[in-house]
Amino acid sequence: WYYSQNISDVWGVPPATHYRGFDIAFETATGDALVISGVENTSVDCDLKINILPYNDVQFNRNNGNEICFNDNNDTTNTPVYAWITADNNKTAGSEEIIFAAMNNSASGANGKAWAWNGTDVINETKLVTETLAASNAGKEAIAVAYAGDGDLAMVIAGAGADGGINYTTWDGVAWAAVAGYDIDPTAAEVSDALWVRLKADPATDDMQAMHIDSGDDIGTAYWDGSTWTVKRNLDEAESFEA
Repeated sequence: WYYSQNISDVWGVPPATHYRGFDIAFETATGDALVISGVENTSVDCDLKINILPYNDVQFNRNNGNEICFNDNNDTTNTPVYAWITADNNKTAGSEEIIFAAMNNSASGANGKAWAWNGTDVINETKLVTETLAASNAGKEAIAVAYAGDGDLAMVIAGAGADGGINYTTWDGVAWAAVAGYDIDPTAAEVSDALWVRLKADPATDDMQAMHIDSGDDIGTAYWDGSTWTVKRNLDEAESFEA
């Protein structure tokens, strides 16, 4: 193991509610590792940061173009501190593409946004969730990303409040699709919101499996068949999963 210190500042003072404001993914084609992190600072031009570890290096170097700081295009002030960041790489041979998504810890809710990395630059920001819709899941990791097993598209899902809503979009290597949504438990009496979400791809197909823990302490699932989400029954109900 080789140790690199202080490559980013994710908070000034440890927060009362702990979070993980970073993730890591490797470019398939190059073997370069990217650490994507939220940044606690006073600059409106540096909401997130990418630190690159080239495949033949063993320690991060913040010089030589290996540190990229960029602004969240949808916010013109330094309000976002991204509490949850999640990333996945396109595993197709020759691809340098990485998709990453983030939620901030705004007191009024949690913006859910996603970006693409093309091997050189951060491109094509999209917003899945506004502060108003996500107020119910602020502080929880209600966002997830995954590439389909065949590498044809990437999926991002995010809790959107609004009585169990999940918003999602797909990336085809060129552009994001229009944001759509599904209800994690579409029964008339269910009003619980998604708090924690996970997303995994079937490596042999373009199918994906999502799981959610909601504010009613239920574990639910949804299945993507390559074109449509189908919500499945809750696996467990009324358990203490919120913390």
